[in-house]
Amino acid sequence: MRVELWADLVCPFCYLGEHRLARAIAGAPSPVTVEHRAFELDPSLPSGHERSQLEMLTTKYRMSEAQVVAMQRRLEATAAADGLMMRLVGGRTGSTREAHELLAHARLRGRGVEARERLYRAHFVEQRSIFSVEALLPLAVEAGLDADDCAAALASGTHTEQVRDDEARARQLGVTGVPYFLLDGARVIGGAQPLEVFSAALAAG
Repeated sequence: MRVELWADLVCPFCYLGEHRLARAIAGAPSPVTVEHRAFELDPSLPSGHERSQLEMLTTKYRMSEAQVVAMQRRLEATAAADGLMMRLVGGRTGSTREAHELLAHARLRGRGVEARERLYRAHFVEQRSIFSVEALLPLAVEAGLDADDCAAALASGTHTEQVRDDEARARQLGVTGVPYFLLDGARVIGGAQPLEVFSAALAAG
């Protein structure tokens, strides 16, 4: 089975959904190939832009700070129950364009899985920035990539078109939220569904 997955690196539901998909794949009756696609929750943000996640969420959802923190705590608990650590309270958010380009480069160099997990962990566990080239390069090295090679790829925009193509295809499919899982080009799973949903979908072939 081929699973195409659109996700953004600052989306906690994406991190949780990918975690559950990985668990389902581990118990799947037949091989599953996952192809990661870029999706920016806010593509209008300029590269390097960074802001308080609390500020962003209170504005976006018109919620009080206390309501947002309570929501984040509930999601942290949900993730913990699933074996996934997240630290959402006090986090920051920003443009993920260059992070997606770095992941495309990492896949080309055979380190896509390692780089993806490293960026997720940096953002959701360590609350480190992933919103600038300067922040991304040390993380790339920790994922087994060469800093100069990655810097050159980001500076030249080698993977910019690929990221744009991923997002254009998402628009064609009508994707408005992530995570979005497309199974064999036909069946869709939207959101961080329970493990059982992923397992049943993979078993159905």
